[in-house]
Amino acid sequence: MASDNIDDRTPDEKERIARQARALERLADDEWHARVMRESVAAHNEWAGRAVSGLEIPRLQLVEAPGGSIVPIPVVEGEVIVRADDRDDHETAEEVLAGVGYRERSRSGAIVTFGGDPADLDRALEVMADKGIAGSANHFVALRGWTAKAGASPEHPTSGMRAHDPAKGDDESATPVAVVDTGVPEGVHAGPGGWLAHVEHGTSAVDRITMADVTVTAPPMLDPAAGHGAFALGMVRQAYPDVHLGSFRALTAVGGGSEADVAAAIQRAADWIAAVSAANGWARPRGVLNLSFGTTTVDGNPPVAIEQVLDALSPDILVVAAAGNVGNTEPKWPGASKRVLGVAALAHDGVTPASWSTRGRWVDFSTIGEGLVSTHVPGEENPRFDPQPETFGTDPLALWSGTSFAAPLIAGWLARRMAEDPSVPAQDAVTWLRGRGRRTRDFGYAIRRDDM
Repeated sequence: MASDNIDDRTPDEKERIARQARALERLADDEWHARVMRESVAAHNEWAGRAVSGLEIPRLQLVEAPGGSIVPIPVVEGEVIVRADDRDDHETAEEVLAGVGYRERSRSGAIVTFGGDPADLDRALEVMADKGIAGSANHFVALRGWTAKAGASPEHPTSGMRAHDPAKGDDESATPVAVVDTGVPEGVHAGPGGWLAHVEHGTSAVDRITMADVTVTAPPMLDPAAGHGAFALGMVRQAYPDVHLGSFRALTAVGGGSEADVAAAIQRAADWIAAVSAANGWARPRGVLNLSFGTTTVDGNPPVAIEQVLDALSPDILVVAAAGNVGNTEPKWPGASKRVLGVAALAHDGVTPASWSTRGRWVDFSTIGEGLVSTHVPGEENPRFDPQPETFGTDPLALWSGTSFAAPLIAGWLARRMAEDPSVPAQDAVTWLRGRGRRTRDFGYAIRRDDM
């Protein structure tokens, strides 16, 4: 496995790690961040409407952020979501939103999506708040680093990972970890010995993707976050080689997905954990969900659809989420949710808080997030997203940075501890991991990778 000690890296690799950190640090500058956000939304909308294995790339619009921030919030264009737990809730929402020209577009469980003229979105949100309707904009849930652009792109590592034992991952009685992300193309096994050879894909067409689904931008080169899901999956397996690993797709590799799609994917992942738990004879669903993405919300409250599905989870399903890469303390959801363990990043020395990492009292854990090496997908990077594009060959590895990749380490360590005694409440694993860390202001319990 690649060392956490920066002194063990070559000068070239140290510079690549530093370049990624500098690119992430720029996000702390609100003016720069706001400009890049607008550019990213404009680029994203070039591919809006395309279906990617049944998952549509949503068209986005920007709305003003709460609290006076100059960084706008991306939301799905002209859509709101409503939590309608019963018929009366549904009928009230229909009547109120009809007054501003918004009509029902889809429904999933208690979550109903309404759509209308994007110019009337602010008015739709106002009348919902006035009438006490539980709902919000359909937030665009972005991958961490969606707006970081070139400098934080994945790079070729000069150090590698230990060869993976192909037998690892065959243990179906191991704790299941579901990674909700961009997915990984079937047949991509990545790394020596095939670190992703035993990943299970959800049965939905959305989850079972191919290489064509991570090359939808033109020309057909890798999308900016093509390997994000593969990298996160590899980080989980490094932390817990025996893990029963599942991949569920909520986000397209051009940047993210809608809040409604994320909630649906979390539900599919929870159902998979429940099925694995039942097959193992466990009394109730037990496992870990990893969510390496997030959003700021238009009202400063937790996103309605995601909170609804998280609230319904078994208490023995732990949820881990990335805190964010913007260097401030503003809550990012779902990382700031009470049901979730938010994870910030430490610098490459594995001790110092990363200057670019989002932090705050709502963060539960932190661990190394700079210069990590993990699994990626094959293909050629698009120079539009990285002026120094890389070409990743068969079974590739990559060097990358972000809280997106600190979070799956925490998820893997928690799952590994849970596997020691399936009869013990999952919360005991959280208590155990806290005991392994050092309480650090705004970074929760800092965990050294070398200590695990």
